[in-house]
Amino acid sequence: MESLRVKPDEIAVGKGLPWPMYDNEGRLLLEKGTVIANQGQLEALISRGLYRQHGDAANSVEEKPQSFEDESSPFVILDGIINYLPKIFSQVREGKKGIEESVIRLCKKLHDICLDEPDAMLGAVHVINKYKYTEYHPVHIGILVSIVGKRLGYADDDLIPVMAAGLTANISMVELQEILFKQEESLTPEQKKEINEHPANTVSMLVKAGVYNAKWLEAIMQHHERPCGDGYPNDMKGDAISKEAQLVSIADRYSAMVSTREYRVAKCSNEALKEFFMNKNDHCNEEMTLLFIKELGIWPPGTVVELINGETAMVIKRSNSMWPIVSSISGPKGSVYAHPLRRDCNYEEYRIKSIKVLDASMKLNYSMIWEFC
Repeated sequence: MESLRVKPDEIAVGKGLPWPMYDNEGRLLLEKGTVIANQGQLEALISRGLYRQHGDAANSVEEKPQSFEDESSPFVILDGIINYLPKIFSQVREGKKGIEESVIRLCKKLHDICLDEPDAMLGAVHVINKYKYTEYHPVHIGILVSIVGKRLGYADDDLIPVMAAGLTANISMVELQEILFKQEESLTPEQKKEINEHPANTVSMLVKAGVYNAKWLEAIMQHHERPCGDGYPNDMKGDAISKEAQLVSIADRYSAMVSTREYRVAKCSNEALKEFFMNKNDHCNEEMTLLFIKELGIWPPGTVVELINGETAMVIKRSNSMWPIVSSISGPKGSVYAHPLRRDCNYEEYRIKSIKVLDASMKLNYSMIWEFC
């Protein structure tokens, strides 16, 4: 069960506690209904750190609906963006006009949080998968385009239409993507045809919905072309493929590789990046591939690791040194910490021993892991 740190305005002197309260190790401190006697006791408890179980919130306080305008945590904003995206897809499929403004607004919000919290958003690419693949995958592409594109030297305004291309590149084959997410068998001829035609079909749908931005549409049309010439739909080669399309392509491929399918587990980040290095000219030119690898780093945020002290931790921040900053989420014996513990792996006692696969049954509060609450 996820734990949330109690905020000062959630409890008051003279009133019974709305939930049982725990310390950061998950030990019960105060029963539900306990009355805080005075201000000194209240301040001492808040200073020590009180935590409540996430599931208690629905039974005790009315929480306002979240949207991508909510500023409480980048992960909350991200949830709002992912939840909003299917509405845009539906509007495009229905041929409604005026979606360009909505997509641009969405991309600007996503780009803002990538600028402010790039490590958290890179982490999201590796850990946020509770939605349908066709909902979170486009947003992951947008995140990678934003962060890597910024490193490539793109101006903010120039990146927005490329991010828009990443968010909308597969609108014409959403239903097929959901089928392929579960399908272990080889593609049927009909499926191959739909895949080959989806860049052109998507561009056609977007134009009918009032999208005319050339960079946006070009990136979609070319994002499955390959520098070696074996891509589709037009067998383009090398520099004939726009850099924007190549950026969407590598982001698309990486996100797919680190996403779990029903028939296979996700690749670990180091495996995916190693594969990219071994095939430098596969999805984009070698220079962009190497910069992509360098930007994500040796230990990309969201990577789950075992420390030499036995703790299981998640990388939350890249570092200029070899070793990252992590949040330990469970102890050597497997007990989950009520509140993650920040560790600097530059210290020998917190060095990384190995990469781990996260236990799928472990429910984590990523806002807490990245210290936004």
